[in-house]
Amino acid sequence: MFWRSIVEGLGSLLDWHILVGIFGVAATSLIVPAFGGFLMGKGDSASRNATGCLTTMLGGPLAQGCAIALFVLFCLPSLIGRGAGFTPLGIASLLWTRVLIAAGLALLAVVFLAIVPVVGQLVAATPGVTVAIQGILVLRMLSATLFTAINQTEIPDAALPGLWTCIAFIALGTVACYCVTLGSALLATLVQAKRPSTDTGGAMLMVGLAGGSIAGLLPVLMYGRYVAASFH
Repeated sequence: MFWRSIVEGLGSLLDWHILVGIFGVAATSLIVPAFGGFLMGKGDSASRNATGCLTTMLGGPLAQGCAIALFVLFCLPSLIGRGAGFTPLGIASLLWTRVLIAAGLALLAVVFLAIVPVVGQLVAATPGVTVAIQGILVLRMLSATLFTAINQTEIPDAALPGLWTCIAFIALGTVACYCVTLGSALLATLVQAKRPSTDTGGAMLMVGLAGGSIAGLLPVLMYGRYVAASFH
């Protein structure tokens, strides 16, 4: 069932509902750093630089956590394959408190991991790894409640992946994030070699951030398909 969930998780990228949600998360990962850069401006003002840095450092993870929680909230029917489409607004509107709590707890978990030696460096250095961790945690916290609200039946505990399965999904997402990071760096090197006068730093940073966010959501898709496979 583990390998099946991987294959079907990747296949769920063909669902346009999933793609809309992924686009929202990827866009969030770009908007906050861009806004932080706008606040910093081109001058040497210490106050503006501090404001921009704080906006990116604090606002980025918070906005990312909220975006992931909204992705899970609205895309759960497509994630677990029990129906298609988005979560009805009537149901989603009743669960805002749980969504915010899940996003906050996932953010705290990432902050805690970021200060752990070795693990913290891995989490902080690669775009998308935090997305994978937050996504799995949020889906774990919300899936049972959302499933019950949508389908009027409880999700069996046996249908949820265990700890080691979740870790394996996150590990696969981390590998995918590293591949995106290396790919964007290689692309920047190739462009720089052909056009030495071209500054590719900013563009490749954006590619890495967006691509990392997309790669980081792959474990969430695999988790959802694991739950779906447990029903069959």
